[in-house]
Amino acid sequence: MSDADKISTERTRDWPRAGFSVVFLFLFACGQALFQATAIVQLIWFLIAKEPNPFLQRFGVSLGRWLAEVARYVFMETDEKPFPWMAWPSV
Repeated sequence: MSDADKISTERTRDWPRAGFSVVFLFLFACGQALFQATAIVQLIWFLIAKEPNPFLQRFGVSLGRWLAEVARYVFMETDEKPFPWMAWPSV
């Protein structure tokens, strides 16, 4: 394969990657809002029940891991697309 063919192939791969990055940036913003809402609900739960909600604890940690996976994809540390193309991160 010539250098020109390699460059052409790389450029055609760049557009889908850019498109997925834009989608994940939107999903990241939604995830941040969900993260903040979950944290507020956990705080209120803690103030009322005097102990954290275990479901919210696990969900918050897994959501944080997903946000980290999205960041690694968008900043091109990895080529693996996060959820929904992979399994949701476990705690």
